[in-house]
Amino acid sequence: MAGRTARFGGWSAHPDGQEVVWSEQVALIHEKQPGYSPTVKEGIQYYAPEWRDKIATVFQICTLDGTPWDEEMEIITAGGHRLWVRSTGEAVRDNMGKIVRVEGSFQDITARKQAEEALRESEEKYRTILETIEDGYYEIDLGGNFTFFNDSMCKISGYSRDELMGMNNLLAVIMGNLSMAQEETAPHSVMAELLDEAEQASLKARDLTHQFLTLSQGGHPVKGLGSIGNLLKEIPEQVQVHDGIEYAFSIQNDLCPVEYDPRQIEHTITSLLMNAVEAICPRVGALPFRGKTRSSKPKAETHLYLSRKGSTLGFPSRMRDVAFQKSIW
Repeated sequence: MAGRTARFGGWSAHPDGQEVVWSEQVALIHEKQPGYSPTVKEGIQYYAPEWRDKIATVFQICTLDGTPWDEEMEIITAGGHRLWVRSTGEAVRDNMGKIVRVEGSFQDITARKQAEEALRESEEKYRTILETIEDGYYEIDLGGNFTFFNDSMCKISGYSRDELMGMNNLLAVIMGNLSMAQEETAPHSVMAELLDEAEQASLKARDLTHQFLTLSQGGHPVKGLGSIGNLLKEIPEQVQVHDGIEYAFSIQNDLCPVEYDPRQIEHTITSLLMNAVEAICPRVGALPFRGKTRSSKPKAETHLYLSRKGSTLGFPSRMRDVAFQKSIW
């Protein structure tokens, strides 16, 4: 029953090629009556012309030294139908080690091949559509490597396909070179400090890439319970402000613990600050940076407030939508 459903059977042949036994299913696959047994030469003739040399060669080698085979080839049945089959064979030896028989399996895999071809055609059509759209499109794997990008992506980025593909391990190369440079640099020197800053920036870029990959594939934030106070104080130091603008911290010391993903919060607040710095007009004033607990519940909300200080124009109301367009976190 299973053999009929899977279109799968077995065969056996004498090394001299004069005696071949086909199972019922092998005969039916060839559109011959059960019990039909050809010679090896006759059996080879059922293979499509472009495959006959291949099957003849693997059979002969198996009879000579016992090398097995597992090949996918095409046959032409007695009814004239072209089918894809998977043919396997291996040698059977007697107690003296002499090859006395070659046997194997035979399966009709036409349906699988047709499905693979349909999928290939569908993917080609999909790729063609992506290549013709004006929007830049790219795909990356879990390692952050480019696997596909369209022509528009090249035009928008200003890089050629070879250059984009060469960026697959760009961060790894940068970090490796930074590490070697740090070994050759005097500790505590100005250059050492600059290299350390570059290394920290590379690490953040790597983490952010992995974060984007996780979110793009439907992943969830990695949350932990803790205080966000120290993080709120560290982030502003990473955003360079213009002369005349300063941060004014007002972080409550006893902030209640909250569940949050440090990487996502850091990225979001950094974007907020960069927008706020660019939006302040004129470029003088203070950015009060405040964090306080809204309630005493275990998962109390902690909020960041950006506002003006003193008599400066600070943060005009007309710019708030711009500054807070990425403020959902």
